[in-house]
Amino acid sequence: MRILLISQEMPPETDWGGIGTYVAALGPALAAAGAEVHLLSVVPGQPASDRVVDGMIVHRRGLRRPPGMGRATRLPESWERVTVAAVVERTRRTLDFAPDVVEAPEWRAEGLGVALGRRVPVVVRLHSAAEQLFPYSGRTGRDARLAVWLERRGVAAADVVVSTPSNLADLGARLNGGAAAMPSMRAVNLPVPVPVPVPVVPGPGDPAGPVPAGAQRVTFVGRLERRKGPETLVAAAHAVLAEVPGARFRFVGADTGLPGGGSYADFLHTEARRRGVEHAIEVAGHRPHADALAELRRAAVCAFPARHETFGYGAAEAAAAGRPVVASRIPAFASLLDGAALLVDPGDVPGWAQAIVGLLRDPQRAQQLGAAAAERVRERCAPDRIAAEMLDAYAYAEARGRARGRGRQRRPGTRERRIRANTPVS
Repeated sequence: MRILLISQEMPPETDWGGIGTYVAALGPALAAAGAEVHLLSVVPGQPASDRVVDGMIVHRRGLRRPPGMGRATRLPESWERVTVAAVVERTRRTLDFAPDVVEAPEWRAEGLGVALGRRVPVVVRLHSAAEQLFPYSGRTGRDARLAVWLERRGVAAADVVVSTPSNLADLGARLNGGAAAMPSMRAVNLPVPVPVPVPVVPGPGDPAGPVPAGAQRVTFVGRLERRKGPETLVAAAHAVLAEVPGARFRFVGADTGLPGGGSYADFLHTEARRRGVEHAIEVAGHRPHADALAELRRAAVCAFPARHETFGYGAAEAAAAGRPVVASRIPAFASLLDGAALLVDPGDVPGWAQAIVGLLRDPQRAQQLGAAAAERVRERCAPDRIAAEMLDAYAYAEARGRARGRGRQRRPGTRERRIRANTPVS
């Protein structure tokens, strides 16, 4: 089967978030299962390239807007979705191969043009939709409503929709309630490679720097934004430090803006100063994915106080690395980690402090919890298992697409064969 994954995000060049983590794990697993896997990343200013990465061909192209489709100032969110969808489909048609099926995220409606073009079967994966994220970022009004509608339109035009079990119960149910006929929906988790346990000894060359003598690091990995709730850890820090003076809280992730303007990292620093815990707060900023994983492995406790997640790659990767996890009691974390992590209500600051202190003071319990978490992720999110489930979804989408008149338009040409033979391999 020939599969095209569409994603602006693809590490290391466009290493932005969870969608990039997803395709970087799924693509090689599909290739290992015998599929021919391509990925198309269309990003403004990106140099064109074709490169074999872990068994899949990654096609990078710049996003060149058609004449008359420049940036809109009054409808930035919705106009971005329109132009990206149009350019992605136009770019896809220039590639010298015909996929059996295309997978695209609902976020930013990247696959809308492909789905509406009705030339190829389409699978849409629900990651985190605008209607789920906008309430946390403060986006409202006509632009926000139109952006939500465009994403919904892309979902409705797909042949198959996949997402995590908890997200299908939330967003999938809402989408089904708003459309007369929705695509087939399937619950499939995200792939999470479980690494071979390797002891990590911080040193001078460590991206995080050496751990101070006696320090016990509590690590958060994720975007610094209201939805992820990092300020909960700052609020809990005073109570934690009263019991474990050597504790240090490290925040790893890209800074974002506050809904009313300003930097979220600055907000965390301000809160830390106000609470008298600034000496114990480290805001490290964005790190490449490999470095973020290393940060998790160094942690004594990994903490994820999110208000909303559809999966939560940071928590899943911490669990996969065998680290003890404290996470919010929300559907995404409960679905994956219940019984293998400590779950605390998102706004329960005393509860967060108590859970963190308990693990810092009891290394044996922390180790047992981490081992249980790694086994849980291995059982539910092993890449080969997810690849098999996705191949089944692709085959069903291909059958539905043929019934709806979609299918291959042309066979692969010489340019694709040259890519396989001559492109650099990563």
